[in-house]
Amino acid sequence: MVRFISKPILTTQTTGERLAKVREGNNLTLQEVARKIGIKTYYLQAIETGQYNELPGDIYTLEFVKIYARFLRLDAADVVSRYITERERYTPKVARSEKIRHWPKPASILKTALTMAASGALVYTLILSRALMLPPSLEVFSPAVYYESTGSLVVLTGQTESGSRLFVNNKELKLGEQGDFNETFNVAPGLTMLKISAQDKRGRVTTAYRTVRTGAVVAGESVSRTLFYGPMASPN
Repeated sequence: MVRFISKPILTTQTTGERLAKVREGNNLTLQEVARKIGIKTYYLQAIETGQYNELPGDIYTLEFVKIYARFLRLDAADVVSRYITERERYTPKVARSEKIRHWPKPASILKTALTMAASGALVYTLILSRALMLPPSLEVFSPAVYYESTGSLVVLTGQTESGSRLFVNNKELKLGEQGDFNETFNVAPGLTMLKISAQDKRGRVTTAYRTVRTGAVVAGESVSRTLFYGPMASPN
């Protein structure tokens, strides 16, 4: 089990620098952290160095920052809040467009408005039809599709549609108000298959799979909610 050492941190440093200093203070490399929490080294390095353009969308990045902060035993909510403030401060804003000097003719404006209205109605109809036909969306942020760890703890995070139900190996997990989920599992040593299924109110199901290989069980590990899954049976 990794032991974390509390050290004073300067308030002038960025959130990424703070994460990096805590990691280095505990003699951990980026590769080691990436392997333990299931987030690519490339993204962790981008977070530490403030390379916002190299990161995915906000919903993914903020989840990555939260998982990273929790792993380092920091206040995840405070770290995420500071990260949002810094990202808004340093991300270049789109320059204002120059003022239009020549107005288009009324007939052209009317034609454009009618075309946009028709296109909007068509798009709305397609979106509504798609929402009624497709199963719920399901995104699994961690662990990776194939995840290996020397310990037994596996962090499962992701997002599905609000109002859906989530099952892991046929056991239902609690979802957040926005359909987000974040659970820690104590997995038996060996190879384990996690079947993650999201089911909407109409009974439609979306399923994702994660293969996990773990080492010895961590004795006395304290987590908010621990679920135990046995290893996969060997094929005949």
